[in-house]
Amino acid sequence: MSPLRSLSCALALALALAACGDDDATTPDAGTDGWTVESFCAAHAERMCGGLQACGCRFDVRPYDAAGCQAARAADCEAQFAQVEAAIDDGTLALSAPAVEACLDGIAALADACAYPTGHSADLAACPRAVVATAAMGETCGLDGAGPCADGAGMCVPPEGGGPGLCTAVPAAGEPCPLGACAPGLVCKLGDPATCAAPAAADALCQDDRECAAGLTCLPDGTCGAPGGLDAPCFDRTDCADGLSCPAGACTAGTPLGEPCSGPDACGATRGCARAPENRTCGAPGAVDDPCTDGTCGAGLGCAQATMTCQPLPGEDQPCLDGFGCADGLTCALASTTCVALPGAGEACADGFVRCAPGLGCRDSDQTCQPASTATEGQPCLPNGEDYLCADGLGCDFAPEGSICIAVGDAGDPCTNDRVCVDGTYCEFSLLECADTLAPGASCEDGNECSAGAECAPQPSGFECTALPGSGEPCFEGCADGLTCQGAGGACTAELCTLP
Repeated sequence: MSPLRSLSCALALALALAACGDDDATTPDAGTDGWTVESFCAAHAERMCGGLQACGCRFDVRPYDAAGCQAARAADCEAQFAQVEAAIDDGTLALSAPAVEACLDGIAALADACAYPTGHSADLAACPRAVVATAAMGETCGLDGAGPCADGAGMCVPPEGGGPGLCTAVPAAGEPCPLGACAPGLVCKLGDPATCAAPAAADALCQDDRECAAGLTCLPDGTCGAPGGLDAPCFDRTDCADGLSCPAGACTAGTPLGEPCSGPDACGATRGCARAPENRTCGAPGAVDDPCTDGTCGAGLGCAQATMTCQPLPGEDQPCLDGFGCADGLTCALASTTCVALPGAGEACADGFVRCAPGLGCRDSDQTCQPASTATEGQPCLPNGEDYLCADGLGCDFAPEGSICIAVGDAGDPCTNDRVCVDGTYCEFSLLECADTLAPGASCEDGNECSAGAECAPQPSGFECTALPGSGEPCFEGCADGLTCQGAGGACTAELCTLP
């Protein structure tokens, strides 16, 4: 994808995140030269954070607090422009004031409902035209690939084989739109070829939501219409009215706002499932028929996805639970999706994710299960499920030539993963060096940095190493020994509140 095209795609989201609420935020004077990256991103952050506050969104689920919101959002916004910063500086690209302002107007329309603005919304049709090539109609755009030009009235059309495009008029009604762009007010309607047309009215044929007029969706019968009410047919929740979900082909009432949830589909259309730590606490592993999420059931049980309850893991020759789970000592054979015994030393590796009995790994050269002691320094690692086995004192290095057993290193030694660092250290991926693990309270990023008994969890000031919680305490993912992190972990909320 070309720099201009990829930035246009990024801005469709970046501008969409400019958010809601503060329609009186200061903006530059109109005109292409009125907007800079810095001034736009400042306005972006001001509106975004004002919207998050007005919609009652929680700041403790993000790696910044309310006071730090504007700085964090402005930095995220400016990062979207990094790939074309030089082209903006030399005047090859510019921000188009009309498109920026139209985009922000569309965001304001969505903001009243605290909705999650996406690039698929008709209200945001101007957002991809916010950054344009400064070439006039008929001129060479100066950048490889497609993208808007002539202040949004044209499109850079690249020649066959790539290279700088020629600024050409955006297709009008009835004209082909091979690049997906049309004149303002039109949509690119799917077909052979795709052509520009006015958005389809109610009851008109459609193939995609973007072909329908604002407020309408492409219904399962292939026509544009208002989202369905209770019991209306649906493909997914976007076919249903606000607050309705689509679990089985018909619109049904979603989980009420504020109630626990484990995913956005439970909450219904125009709503989201935002993380709510108070809805997830440490407790004893679940028994048979207890509600569950993955990893919360007791020994010998698995979380059945159909019912989200703990159920016994299948025995030998029985169908695998959800195509994966089997009782201890068994693995799910991929070809038959039935549980089979794990092979012992010297036996052929099983056709499954876990391929050998515990303490063994699958030797690639002959596809037999072998003890870890046979994987000496310089030899290939022995994979088995998530494990990559090597002899004592060695770790599995993920090298370009393959996974090889090497001597484990201390702090400061090179690494590709935690397995090649001694106990008490981890692989710092930004440096590819082993480093001492971090104590509770230290900032963390990748999730592997924290010392034993701690995990990298979100706090109001950012992600920090945090002591694993005990029984009845709120949890992020992990718990103290013998406990599991149980509960939905989320609450149904306004869709805007689920922004990353």
